[in-house]
Amino acid sequence: MGCCMKKEEIYEEIKMSYDDLQAYLVRKYGPAKCDFFPNPECRKRSKRIARGNEGLFCHHMDEDKGGNLSNPLSAKLQPFDWQRKERLVYCNILEHLILHMKIAILRQKTTLKRPEDIFSFFTTGGIYWMCLQINDMFNGIGIDVAWREKVFEQVEENYDEYIVLLKALLLYIEKNYSGEKAYGINGIYGYFDAMEETISKLCSVENDYEYKDIRSDLLACKKDEEVDFCVGALGVDYNGYGNVRYANIALDDAFGAENADEYISKALPMYCEKTVELDDTKPNFWVGEEIPPKAEELFYIVRFETRFKIKKNVEPFVRYRERDFLREPLRRELSENYNFKDKGWLVLSTSDILNPSTGKYVSKYIGNNGETIEATVTLTLGKEDFLLFKKTHNIRYLKILDGCYFC
Repeated sequence: MGCCMKKEEIYEEIKMSYDDLQAYLVRKYGPAKCDFFPNPECRKRSKRIARGNEGLFCHHMDEDKGGNLSNPLSAKLQPFDWQRKERLVYCNILEHLILHMKIAILRQKTTLKRPEDIFSFFTTGGIYWMCLQINDMFNGIGIDVAWREKVFEQVEENYDEYIVLLKALLLYIEKNYSGEKAYGINGIYGYFDAMEETISKLCSVENDYEYKDIRSDLLACKKDEEVDFCVGALGVDYNGYGNVRYANIALDDAFGAENADEYISKALPMYCEKTVELDDTKPNFWVGEEIPPKAEELFYIVRFETRFKIKKNVEPFVRYRERDFLREPLRRELSENYNFKDKGWLVLSTSDILNPSTGKYVSKYIGNNGETIEATVTLTLGKEDFLLFKKTHNIRYLKILDGCYFC
């Protein structure tokens, strides 16, 4: 008989935020005694890191930002601080699954619109790998190995709760899907095709053989109070682009953002570091080249097209959060994490683009149809940054598109 979890504890853990759950697990199992890799070369993990004889896994806290941090090749390419003992936490395999479910939701920035968004929701293979191991064990595969037997002892009485978690994850995806729910045609995936493939992956076992009972139990699982609770609890980790309280304010595509959260987060935090209190305020959006007189008296965010160069001896500060084919090479060199609230931008000193063949910046480029196009960027800035921008840059062109003020 293993020391399995009580279902009450599982549901308590699922409603904790990612950070709170990690703190809870450190208290539950104790802190790590050494770094995961002994040095930045990351060639071989530390011998004292494993606790497989207790049925526990070591999880990197920063896998919400990085990826595959236990793999030597990928770990070496990411900050070594993420390998420090203070950034590690132990957990059983069901808790490990919960942690990776939370990571998927932390990385989800907006509603899922297309079938491929369902696949990209699973940003790493962590959830599928964990399910494969759990499914194998409930299918009797591999539990004759000593360490896997210890792992299974931790969860062997929690099959029902495991099914509830998987059901809740599927319903969470369904709830957050805003696109058309239909089957695909002409070999193109539709919503139901993507969900079917997701279910198959969640229910797979060794050699990709689908264990029928797990699949049928998942599909037969009713939407009861426990499932509803877990669906709602998963939402605690959704933080959108950083201002999630505005995520339910939908915007027209013309605003360049799906909702107010995405729009506002392109401007915040500001370079000038002025404290802006947005609590208990509502954004009022406008369209057009004129900033409304009422907005001038309040804090506002403005989105505009522009062409510019920074004045001499002035430090560049304009944070460019858009993505375009002209600046993708520069963007990848900076960060892959485009959507983090306080990082992932490209600091621009000019709207001009780099000519890779000459190493010089140019203000024009040739389009696909042979036409000459001015290199233009769309910026979204808070009020003080916008006023500073107009003082510190030589602006060749500026057209306000839209904005919002808060009251």
